[in-house]
Amino acid sequence: MTTLAIARLIADWIAGFSLDHAPGVAHHEAQRSILDVIGVSLAGADHDTCRRVGALAAVEHGPGRCTVLGSAAPGSASAAALVNGTAAHVLDFDDVSYEGMVHATAVVWPTVLAAAEMVGTSGRQTMAAFIAGVEVDCALGRAFTHDLFWRGFWTTGMLGAIGAAAGAAKAMALDAATIVAAIEIAAAQASGLRAIVGSPMKPVACGLAAETGLRAAQLARAGIHGPDDLIGRRYGFAAMLNDGVLLREEVAKLGRRYVFAAAPMAFKQFPICSYGQAAVDALLDAQAVLGSPPVRTICEVPAGIIDNMPYGRPNNPTEAQFSLPFALGAALAFGGVAPSHLTAASLADPRLAAAIDRIEVRVAAGEAATALAGAGAGAVVTVEAGDGRRISRTVRVPTGMPEQPISDGQLEVKFRTCADPVIGAAGAAALLERIRGLDRLAEIEQLFGGRGR
Repeated sequence: MTTLAIARLIADWIAGFSLDHAPGVAHHEAQRSILDVIGVSLAGADHDTCRRVGALAAVEHGPGRCTVLGSAAPGSASAAALVNGTAAHVLDFDDVSYEGMVHATAVVWPTVLAAAEMVGTSGRQTMAAFIAGVEVDCALGRAFTHDLFWRGFWTTGMLGAIGAAAGAAKAMALDAATIVAAIEIAAAQASGLRAIVGSPMKPVACGLAAETGLRAAQLARAGIHGPDDLIGRRYGFAAMLNDGVLLREEVAKLGRRYVFAAAPMAFKQFPICSYGQAAVDALLDAQAVLGSPPVRTICEVPAGIIDNMPYGRPNNPTEAQFSLPFALGAALAFGGVAPSHLTAASLADPRLAAAIDRIEVRVAAGEAATALAGAGAGAVVTVEAGDGRRISRTVRVPTGMPEQPISDGQLEVKFRTCADPVIGAAGAAALLERIRGLDRLAEIEQLFGGRGR
């Protein structure tokens, strides 16, 4: 099977896919992801990084008919994909798939929404395009294996651009041959280094991947195409970036295995790296049992967590999202970790500084390592009281993981927490109902009820 055959296989599946083909559980899980990403995007749209990107996009991309979060005026599809993709990931509060180590929703949804609004399609076609794009993104993640991520590449942007191109192509109703070209173009332009973690470039790279995917579909529609077998050829994607590793059979599962049904997305309770969720869960539980502020907190985690959350005392809110001392300190100082804590003022709060001074983070060893065996995202947290009492809690799987899912009700509370301060309680309630009925909207423009138009 050549790589062109892989591109053709993807394209043939996308061109023939309809919402009726996906199992009902996939519909439900896809709707949950859309609800979550819209909420966190609304909350993220006012972030300083997103405002800066929005200001640039307004000048460089010009007007259009697409919803640009944070703007009162509509913009071009490119502007919408870039800005909304940045907003979706700027709080690091969006969902994640461990199949491909990707934040698929944060890249694919902004692209699909922009493409759908650009061509004026239905809510049902938009939902189908979103599912298609995420399924392609995650199938490629499985095909390249986690090796791509651990080599130092940021798979959210790299594979997300290809998944976004697939989703945009479906939203634009391109034929199979044109979808092949879109995939080739996206693969030729996809990029991302994991070294950007902790910098403003990480969410911006999410927006750029969304824009790349959209542009790939637009260029393909205009008649541009890349070389045949771009992923598998000599000097191609797999050879240059992944030492030739490419499990083609994973791509062949499209249409037979749906990630939304088999391994749904992990949703976050806290706006920090997913690898920090268990530690905060464990600390809040241990502190509740202790009944008083601890004088010392010890957090033991697998080495991979520290690799993904490398910062100690953070210098800025972006570093804070990848800092276990911050996450635990915020939980102690503020009772939890919320988007409102990702500010310079919170980082300067003496309560946070005092809490971080009493926290020790280390690689799990001995009993803790045994307790966390096979739990790459788990944590053991021990808190000590002034009278010598010690309480330890082990969380192998944090709430929100597919094995320990957040309920629909909890997800709606998270959505309202993010959306209410931005569009008001009534506006958030109305938007929630439209998201629930997305596949029944005659026109995707109805989703935001004219917001941004």
